[in-house]
Amino acid sequence: MIGKTSPRPKLDPEHPEYDLEGPVTVQDLHATILTALGIDPATEMMTPIGRPMTLTDKGVVLRELLDS
Repeated sequence: MIGKTSPRPKLDPEHPEYDLEGPVTVQDLHATILTALGIDPATEMMTPIGRPMTLTDKGVVLRELLDS
């Protein structure tokens, strides 16, 4: 398990799912999965119209998942 959640969600109607410690984003999970597959998340690809895009935008690799 990574982070710590509350048994009672915060009373913030916009974000009741926030973690107390170590929030993880979808981008973080995506970067971690790419790294586990041996793909650098910062790799830049070209779209069909020629626009450069990175595979993961602002994702941080969760090393604690890969080291276990």
